[in-house]
Parts: sequence; C-alpha cells; structure tokens
Amino acid sequence: MKRNVLLIIVAGVMGLLLIFKFDALLTENSQLKGDNLALKKSVISHQDAIEHYQEELARLSELDKQHTKALTDAKNDISRLNDELRNNTKRVYIKADCPNPIITPPPPPAWVMQPPHDLPKQLNKIIYVSSK
Repeated sequence: MKRNVLLIIVAGVMGLLLIFKFDALLTENSQLKGDNLALKKSVISHQDAIEHYQEELARLSELDKQHTKALTDAKNDISRLNDELRNNTKRVYIKADCPNPIITPPPPPAWVMQPPHDLPKQLNKIIYVSSK
C-alpha cells in the first residue's frame, strides 16, 4: 500500500512537472511565433527593397547605355568632321554674336557740378541802371 501511495505521489509530481514544462514550451512557442512573424515581415520588406534596387539598377544601366551610345556617336561625329576639315571637303562657318559693350558716360566737367549762379545779382553788378 505504501508503495502504491509513493507511486501515486511520484506520478503526481511528474504530472505537475510535465504540466509546468508544457506551459513553458507553450510560452516559448508563442514567443517564437511572434519572432517568426516579425522576421517574415522584415524579410518581405528587405525583398521589396531588393526588388526596388534591382529596378533602379536596371533603369540606371539602360540610361548609362544610352549616354554611352550618345557619347560614342558624338566622338565619331567629331572625328569625321576633323577628317573632312583636314581633307578640305568641308568648311566650318562660325556664327557668333558679340554682346554690346556697356558704355558708361564720362563724368561731367567740374563747372557743371557747381551750383547755378544767381544771374540777376550778377547782372546788377555788371549793369548799372541810373534813375536820372
């Protein structure tokens, strides 16, 4: 009988330990699910960023090809024109517009800068009118 009681107590303790362990595992599982969800969101955002960068890289690559082609064409045109000029098969005409020079008038003479004379006073000094 003592042995059965002891087995029941041991089984009860083992059952409690299993329940606590199961609860700990459920808590850890829940936490790991939350972490997994956060990591999935992070991976999705990183994948979106990578796709965006790949699209931008493709666009820039295409733009680089266009500019490189335009640069090569311009260099070829310059070489062709230089060859034609050296062979005297073409002439170069330069059309230039020169801006009008800004002309500032010279400063006025010193006598213009003096205050005007009081002419009636000056005339009274020169001309004497007699009252006779």
